Amino acid sequence: MDELDFADQLITDDHLPTLPGVAFQLLQLCDDPKAGARDVAQVVRLDPSLVARVLQVVNSPFYAPRRPIVEIERAAAVLGLTSLKLIGLGFAVMDSMWDSRAKDGPLASIIGASAMAGSGARLFAQRIGCRDGEEAFVAGLLGYVGELSLAQKQADGLMRLWDEVGGLPSERQQYLALGVGGIELGERLQETWRLPDMLRTGVRSRALPVVERTRPSEDKFAGAVGFGTALADSLLSPDHDLTQLRVACRRWKVSDDDLGRYLAEFRQAVSNTYEMMGMGGSSMVDGLLKDARKQLVQSTLSMSVALNDANRELDELRAENQRLSDRVLLDPLTDLPNRAAFDGFLAAHVNDHVRHDDGRRVGVVLFDLDGFKTINDTLGHPAGDQALCSVAEVVRGQIRANELFARLGGDEFALVVPEATVEDLRAAGERLRGIIERRSEVPGLEGGVTSSVGVALLDHATGDPTLDAKRLIAAADKALYVAKRQGGNLCVAAS
Repeated sequence: MDELDFADQLITDDHLPTLPGVAFQLLQLCDDPKAGARDVAQVVRLDPSLVARVLQVVNSPFYAPRRPIVEIERAAAVLGLTSLKLIGLGFAVMDSMWDSRAKDGPLASIIGASAMAGSGARLFAQRIGCRDGEEAFVAGLLGYVGELSLAQKQADGLMRLWDEVGGLPSERQQYLALGVGGIELGERLQETWRLPDMLRTGVRSRALPVVERTRPSEDKFAGAVGFGTALADSLLSPDHDLTQLRVACRRWKVSDDDLGRYLAEFRQAVSNTYEMMGMGGSSMVDGLLKDARKQLVQSTLSMSVALNDANRELDELRAENQRLSDRVLLDPLTDLPNRAAFDGFLAAHVNDHVRHDDGRRVGVVLFDLDGFKTINDTLGHPAGDQALCSVAEVVRGQIRANELFARLGGDEFALVVPEATVEDLRAAGERLRGIIERRSEVPGLEGGVTSSVGVALLDHATGDPTLDAKRLIAAADKALYVAKRQGGNLCVAAS
């Protein structure tokens, strides 16, 4: 049977996986308003592993009972009857889909995504004051039931696609290769099982772009689950891009330092989830979190990641920083972020654009080197490369923590300045022009290196971040060429 035939069959109700018996009985109790703690306890006790997991939740530090709770009826009093039903139902469903023997491949990775989404949702719920942390945990776990079903029933096809993409395939990539995507299949599964709406939040959130599912609203539960699934999706994506999550944290009033502490707690929370589900450890998850911390360092986030061995972590981060030149987002000549990194950083800030009362908003400083072609033609390309590296080195030391300085290509460089005024940009452009003129050196070049600088501030957001970013760059580029036409070694602000 080829993959498309498989997908056609799997998407029909008759071929969808069925709920395990305990889950089915708990689902019936969720629909029965007369069901009491004794009824729920009677069903939960049918599965000893389910009993153990529920008791582990209620005895966790989050609830901090004075004495260990050993009875399901008592757990209902602490958790609340509705929460106990939902938590028990979610665990029962996941029990049927997680495989403790899966140590690598797509199934292990998707189990990791499920664990990360659930753990991340519960932690973020605590951060933003959402009281339904356990329900958020279960909804996050259930966010990947579609991919889990695909990994169990079409492992070879998903493995090929996973290897080809280099990470979690997008919904469209899954659809083109397998005829069905995990999100679509997950929605169909949960609809067929008639799961309560609260537990469907994970899959539903994954159908939304990261910026939408993490948008602050009065529905903190949806925000917590959306953040958990967004974190898992981002860590498993081919580029492990956390840019939009940083924006989401700022929207929820979570600082960069808090995000660093969150990731440290998150690592332990995922480990606890694996242990609770009888899965052992996951080196895959540890590796992903190591990449995430590396990215945060590369992006100039000033975080303090709370790990047990602070000295070892510092050495590790320094070593990772040495290897950043191998990463796709760095320019190999200057070791600066490249055009792709610049575009991503600018898009995130344009997307998060809020005009302040004092006129502060995101701005761009563009500059190129005056007479760079002459340097290459008269002194040779090695001298041109030395000029680029010299400029990169002297400017790098002038960049603030929340800014991004990048080489766009050739002799063109750019600086993104969040929350700036026109005066801030003029000052930044003039500061860079002056430091380049005074300190950049190329042996054999008379007169030193000078630059033409153009600066522009985002005047208003259209709602299309890509268009806004292009308009902003075009305005700065136009100002740069005004400076160039006036003889160079000049900073001009866009009108």
